[in-house]
Amino acid sequence: GAIGSNRAAQPIIATTSSENAKIRHHAAVALGEIGDRQATTTLIELLSDDDPMVRLGAAQALGSIKDRRAVAPLSSLLEDQSTNVRIAAAQSLGDIGDRQAVEPLIGALNDEKDIVRMVAADSLSKITGKDFGRDAAAWQQWLANN
Repeated sequence: GAIGSNRAAQPIIATTSSENAKIRHHAAVALGEIGDRQATTTLIELLSDDDPMVRLGAAQALGSIKDRRAVAPLSSLLEDQSTNVRIAAAQSLGDIGDRQAVEPLIGALNDEKDIVRMVAADSLSKITGKDFGRDAAAWQQWLANN
């Protein structure tokens, strides 16, 4: 993955079906480093993996690839049990930059963890060019008017 060769994408994609969660995690990370959109479907499937580290790696990889097909599945991860997965999903949604992520990110401003709220606010600013911080009501008003 670190080499970044698209030729490695298919063999790495094949390893994502391993029974070993560490292998699936590292495969997801490598696919993100390669950045080839042919991995998007596989990475989206990994977002529902039982292992939070695999979900984390897949979410981060999708942010690197920046494929808009990942917006809805990443938005679903904003309610994941793992704080780190929620952070990665919020960050990746900002990296992708699609406006479809605005409403789910506004919802993440109510997360129990301050770090998730902070990353969601940063991603909202990235996507919209506006800065209402972590004020969900202000973001809702902006969304209603835009």
